[in-house]
Amino acid sequence: MDIDIQYKIKEVLKQKHFSEKDVVYFLVESYKFLERKYDKEFGEGKYNQIKFYRNWASHATLYGDSHKVFKDIGKLIKEEMSKSDASGHFDWSNSMADRIQKSFRDYGPVNLEKDISNFFLEIEYNGKFNWESLRSSLYEVIRDIPLAIKDEDKVIFSFKCIAPITNLKYDSLNMEAVIENHVFSFVLDDRSL
Repeated sequence: MDIDIQYKIKEVLKQKHFSEKDVVYFLVESYKFLERKYDKEFGEGKYNQIKFYRNWASHATLYGDSHKVFKDIGKLIKEEMSKSDASGHFDWSNSMADRIQKSFRDYGPVNLEKDISNFFLEIEYNGKFNWESLRSSLYEVIRDIPLAIKDEDKVIFSFKCIAPITNLKYDSLNMEAVIENHVFSFVLDDRSL
């Protein structure tokens, strides 16, 4: 089965132009391959960017324990909300927004490209690869999918890509996060964090 998955992934990678469907397929099949190869180790820090973008491209809602970054942000939110008054209202702080942005610091597109390059070694792929096309189509996929993160059955935060993704000087995504009634913007950018 792993040989079949490798073959399918390699065939997708040979394309000159990736459609949104191709990107989702690549992320899902890559995840499947890595999950089978690493079993429990896969959940412990290997290929975090592939997992993150695969989750985002494949789901509209996830539970907080589905990925490390969501666990970290959930902890920050609970910490901040524990300071709420009797009515459940809490004061939003700029430091909270900064802390959430820092939680995302390892998930920018440049780190995804590094993860994918390392993945090529796993599947022994050394053919040509059009990163620009994959990245562009990935941006279109995730821009269409705001992602809600739940703790039990309550949405604790959501985020989405809000920027028009064209003519970027470097890899970045302009993001918007919503926690309770608080909305803030941040940049998912490998360079600035």
